[in-house]
Amino acid sequence: MLQDWEKAETVQKIIRVLVERAGNMKPRSFSRFFAFLVIIFLVACSSKKDQTPTEISEQKSTSGVSLDSPEAVLFKKAQELYQNQLYSLAIEHFEALRTGYPLGPYGEYAEIKLADCRFEQSEYELAAQGYEDFIKSHPISRSIPYALFRAARSYQLANRGVGRDPVSLENSAKYYQRLLTEYPDSFYTLAAAENQKEVLEKLAEHEKKIISFYEKKNKLDAVGVRTSAYNSLVNPKLVTARKLAEDEKGKEEAKSETEANENKKEAHPGSEENSEQNSNPQLVPTLKIEAAIEEKARIREIRCETPSSYRQNVFVFLEGKIDGVLIEKMNANLKPVLGKLVIRIPELRMEPFSKDCFTSQDLSVTSEGEIQLKSDKSAKVLSLKHPDRILIILE
Repeated sequence: MLQDWEKAETVQKIIRVLVERAGNMKPRSFSRFFAFLVIIFLVACSSKKDQTPTEISEQKSTSGVSLDSPEAVLFKKAQELYQNQLYSLAIEHFEALRTGYPLGPYGEYAEIKLADCRFEQSEYELAAQGYEDFIKSHPISRSIPYALFRAARSYQLANRGVGRDPVSLENSAKYYQRLLTEYPDSFYTLAAAENQKEVLEKLAEHEKKIISFYEKKNKLDAVGVRTSAYNSLVNPKLVTARKLAEDEKGKEEAKSETEANENKKEAHPGSEENSEQNSNPQLVPTLKIEAAIEEKARIREIRCETPSSYRQNVFVFLEGKIDGVLIEKMNANLKPVLGKLVIRIPELRMEPFSKDCFTSQDLSVTSEGEIQLKSDKSAKVLSLKHPDRILIILE
């Protein structure tokens, strides 16, 4: 083969000969000839520095993902990336794990985490599709309740507001209903019942807006049809959902009350029988003063739990004057701001403090009645009774 310098010398000779002949050419022929010379010159000056085969370059990944990596290595790396919130890179690793080892022990888990990554990136439609695919592919998996809940939640968050296309809300309601019907005792029942109620309330509001629109246009036939559909389909579902949510909330409160009583008995055996004998009359004035002071709400205890790898709960036990309904309204649809959730509790007055919840010193309470928790997850706040407490669900 000719060396580079030999090729260049040959091209130079060809150009020299062609230039000598160019003097006898007509103007139009000369312009074509000149364009031909430019092409030859560019070819002669082209560089050969980047000669990496296409097949090799396409196999490289920005994150070093390779199907040749051991299964355990891929799993560990994917987990680390997900926990560090590097979801785009985590997707590459989970995808490599899923496609490279489809029958391995981590294949099913990788499918769920791919959808989880989309959810954390607020790509809710893609996340919903991922959960749906998992449900179809693994109908008897133990993770089906979780996949149903997340599919419903993804469709709920994908909705762009009342008055827009309600299909996402309809899909959300469908998956919440399936979860509540097929898995009534699952860990997600309470949250699913509350969320389903919210979804159906939005669907009802959507229908009311349509009816109002037709009324303004004086289209009475359309008003009649829509009103009939609302009364026979939408409203009954909403009534049922509200009752179910209230029932599930009552069950949770009763369960917590039972656990609290059992813990109290274990900590102070025989305290009820001996309470009158051990009472001290001198303490009565002090107790009255404390009761007067406790008109404001105070935090008695905070418990942080991780019931599964997909969910975190914070129980805040309160004492004093509280308004559970107001707390839920003030903290509806909580979203993190600069990596922090702020939960507001009216009438909360106490000395500020901080504690370890899920990481070091990630939870703090201010003197202005705020609970601040370091997190990039959205949260739902529920008010529970017996004992008075609020439940913060991070998902």
